[in-house]
Amino acid sequence: ISAMDAVLECGEDFDAVLILRGGGSKLDLACFDDYRLASVIAQYPLPVLTAIGHDQDYHVCDMVAHSYLKTPTALADELISIYEDEDAALTSFVSRIRLAAAAKISAAESRIDLLKARLLSQMAMKIAQHEAALKVMEARIAAADPRRLLERGYVLALDCDGVVMKNAAGRKTGDNVVLMFPDGSLECTVDNVKL
Repeated sequence: ISAMDAVLECGEDFDAVLILRGGGSKLDLACFDDYRLASVIAQYPLPVLTAIGHDQDYHVCDMVAHSYLKTPTALADELISIYEDEDAALTSFVSRIRLAAAAKISAAESRIDLLKARLLSQMAMKIAQHEAALKVMEARIAAADPRRLLERGYVLALDCDGVVMKNAAGRKTGDNVVLMFPDGSLECTVDNVKL
């Protein structure tokens, strides 16, 4: 009883208390029929497992214990079995966690691959749209190039500041002008203005 009290007072965590005693005479094992000990075992907050005597022995402490086995060896086998069961359960949990994690990773990788494919497809479409718009702009720029006009027989007239002359108004005799052709330019002086 004092050993069981010490277990509770030591402040450490215990899973169970074991009461073991190898075989002996009826008189040697009579203490396990004690009312006070049986009362403490019955009210104990931790599971109490007993293994007292031989196969034929059965005591009051065995009756009130959480579990009893016929011999200390049988109790040792039971404890080993409990640890083996826990180990098997932990191994099963680890296996299930690994499978679940692998499934999550596989699903995430699939989603990433799908998003990557969509992104690449959208990027390719955007690039194609921009390339088409760029070709249209290049065609407009090429069409607006003054050299193309000059090649078709037109002349570009510039005033002395290099500004394109769009009409004859505002020009006077003696003004310098430049006439641009595809193969060169002429520097000229205005002799007469006719409007």
